[in-house]
Amino acid sequence: TPVLKSGWNLLGNALNVALDVPALYGTSINPVPGVSDKVASVWKWDTSSGSGTWAFFSPKLSATALQNYADARGYLVLSSIAPGEGYWVNMTDAADLTLAPQTGTASFTWTSSAYSNLPSSWNLIADGGSRTPHQFATTVSRNPPPTSGVPTDNFVSLWAWDPIQQTWYFYAPSL
Repeated sequence: TPVLKSGWNLLGNALNVALDVPALYGTSINPVPGVSDKVASVWKWDTSSGSGTWAFFSPKLSATALQNYADARGYLVLSSIAPGEGYWVNMTDAADLTLAPQTGTASFTWTSSAYSNLPSSWNLIADGGSRTPHQFATTVSRNPPPTSGVPTDNFVSLWAWDPIQQTWYFYAPSL
């Protein structure tokens, strides 16, 4: 059950089911009480085009206004967030927002085969596993690391945003 703070919040879908963005955050026609009025926008980095682009959603805009806004900026309209994808939510209200509990069949965890299908570039992902960054690096590695080593063949860095502390956590396997 995510709790969002005023400003930018980095979230992820760690479930094995896609999140329906309009249902979760509401629309201008069907607002979600206590949610739609506090959320300015929802963003996801979409790598399906190969080079990547932003997908955008705002519960405050009509479907036509949303499409026009996205088209004018070269964005996609965000409608769902797949398992394992990360996304941003920009809150306009200073009050905390607790989203409705999100349920799925199980937690989504990245494996080496799923991870190797990500395009080479910037990816915003989520993982439902409870692993250290080193354990994550070992799990998604294409080649098992030496017994005491750290795999460096899979990513340059991992970042996590802590909205309560208003700070980033950083991990680089090469350091």
